[in-house]
Amino acid sequence: MMICALLPCILSLVMAAGTVRAQQAPKPAIRALARPTGSSVMLRWAPTTPIAWQLGNESGYTVERYTVEKNGADIARNPERTTLGNGPYRPLPLAAWEAIVRDDDRAAIAAQAIYGDSFEMVDPSSNTTTFVDRSTELENRFSFALFTAEQSAEVAVASGLMLEDSGISPNEKYVYRVYLSTENPDYPVDTATVFVDPNEVMELPAITDIRAEFGDRAVRLSWETFYFRRIYTAYRIEKSGDGGRTYTPTGDGLPFLNTQREGSGPARRAHYLDSLADNDRTYHYRIRGITPFGETGPVSEPVSGEGTEGIAAIIPAIDSAAIGPSGRTYLGWRFPEDAGDRLKGFMVARAEKVDGPYEIITKSPIAPVSRSFEDPAPKTVNYYTVRAMGKNGEEVNSFPALVQQEDNDPPSAPRGLSGEVDSLGNVTLKWSGNGEPDILGYRVFRGNGPDEEFVEVTHDILALPTFRDRIAIETLTGEVYYSIVAMDQRFNTSDYSPVLELERPDVVPPAAPVFTKVDNKAGQACLEWRSSPSKDVAGYVLYRKDAGKAMEVASFEVLEKATSYCDKEIAAAKDYTYRLYAIDSAGNRSGASTLGVTTLRHPVKSTLSVRASLDRDKRQVLLEWGPGKKETDRIQLFRAVGEGPLRLYRTLEGGTDSYTEKGLTINTVYRYRIKIIYIDGTPSGLSKETKVVY
Repeated sequence: MMICALLPCILSLVMAAGTVRAQQAPKPAIRALARPTGSSVMLRWAPTTPIAWQLGNESGYTVERYTVEKNGADIARNPERTTLGNGPYRPLPLAAWEAIVRDDDRAAIAAQAIYGDSFEMVDPSSNTTTFVDRSTELENRFSFALFTAEQSAEVAVASGLMLEDSGISPNEKYVYRVYLSTENPDYPVDTATVFVDPNEVMELPAITDIRAEFGDRAVRLSWETFYFRRIYTAYRIEKSGDGGRTYTPTGDGLPFLNTQREGSGPARRAHYLDSLADNDRTYHYRIRGITPFGETGPVSEPVSGEGTEGIAAIIPAIDSAAIGPSGRTYLGWRFPEDAGDRLKGFMVARAEKVDGPYEIITKSPIAPVSRSFEDPAPKTVNYYTVRAMGKNGEEVNSFPALVQQEDNDPPSAPRGLSGEVDSLGNVTLKWSGNGEPDILGYRVFRGNGPDEEFVEVTHDILALPTFRDRIAIETLTGEVYYSIVAMDQRFNTSDYSPVLELERPDVVPPAAPVFTKVDNKAGQACLEWRSSPSKDVAGYVLYRKDAGKAMEVASFEVLEKATSYCDKEIAAAKDYTYRLYAIDSAGNRSGASTLGVTTLRHPVKSTLSVRASLDRDKRQVLLEWGPGKKETDRIQLFRAVGEGPLRLYRTLEGGTDSYTEKGLTINTVYRYRIKIIYIDGTPSGLSKETKVVY
């Protein structure tokens, strides 16, 4: 079995409790509707998901009736429960469908959806079979099974989705429960409940407010649906061509579904387009509603009318369009002469772009016999269309025709260019708009230097004299430059505007200075550094931190050219850390150049003297001195020869109290002095000079 066409459908039974949309993954549940007839209750149910439908086909549905009111007494606390049927309601066996299929094509679709080995769909536009994956196939089976059950009560009963309960009493009220006979713990499905008062019997209403718009061998029908949306799920449209004596269904007898775009809300009216065999007969139409129980409502009042020959299939064709010597535009077009009696006339519209907007430039319709028009005041660029207007209200437009006046003169260069840059690099440019009537727009160019090649930064031609740009601000280039050109509708380009220079916000810190030397003395430190190579350095800030303190304090601020500083506000024999920063003109601070300094102690006055014992035979001299008052780290021995300068001659270990000088030269004067360096770093002064004449 094969379905011959894919019908768009909305499962209205499920919609009664909430619209099912595959995108929203509806919760697995069963939904139910009930309709009392006076002597019975018709009950319809349906699962909300394909898997729940498949489980229902396998296990069947259990239907229970609870009597909650009896003879006016509320017994809901202890209701009477009755299980309907001789067992679960499930689809009939495949063999039992054969008799139903012979009389109802919809039963064939339902049987194929439930039992078919495959569920193929034919695309009527290509007449080719498309095989879908298993997930999509299950969804299609589910949709078509529920759709056909809504159109036929017999199919719904055969599908295990409907029953008629005749065991009711008018003095009682009921609640019906429908659930899967065998619950799948891995896929729970909610139970359906519905309350029924058998006395609330509603007559099906007739469709109202039917309208018909007749055209050339066609009619558009529309009718009210908003107030019937909870009663009817489909409609049957019937047509008569013999004056209303006999009616036959349109659309090969298939019901009409009023679909609407998801999220658009309930449709207020349904619309249906039907074709007419000719325009010479009067056609009558009437409509019936179809309920989810397969019931057909009463017929509506008929509407009637005849087709009217129109111009929908005839399009005017502009075959001549040119600018004459006087500057006027001359248009000519073709339109069948034998269609003139269907026309009210022609209108001409003009636009400066092919996609509009188009403006009607004819003050009144041009006569149906005319095929030409003159535009006394065309623009530089003109797109023309000719509109044929039919007597029955139809309007048909020709394809646009382009007419341009010759124009080789470029517009003037834009003026008044100004702009600003914020701290994030957003640039706003403004300029005076060109006054030429054929201006198409503007293009913006940007450069990093006034003399370098500029690059266009607009992706499209700007219609308005303003532009927003974004530039990099973490760059060493301090300025950015802009220039603009204007273009007319013939793409003639103006000269560049005067270049606009804008300052970039300075967010780049300068390069750090580097310490190069320190002259460490007792109670002061003289620092020298190599200046920052950044060009916009405004000065330096030096911070000093004592070793025993957590906070650093500013020592001084100096101007750009300073490369040294002597800090005299420190103590002797202490540890300090210096941090030096460069500051640029925008206040940005560089990274720190760090230097640690330990200041010397103040020297101790020397009380030492050197004793010399000369041994001429061995050509040597013994130098002796007594130890100082503190433990020594090292002893520095200074010597001068003759009248020469005193120089450091030897460094001896701490604790040494003598030194033997050998290899003396005859007739030479030697002068000696010593200095003691104590373990805590404190130096002594030089001892008194001791002279030796050899």
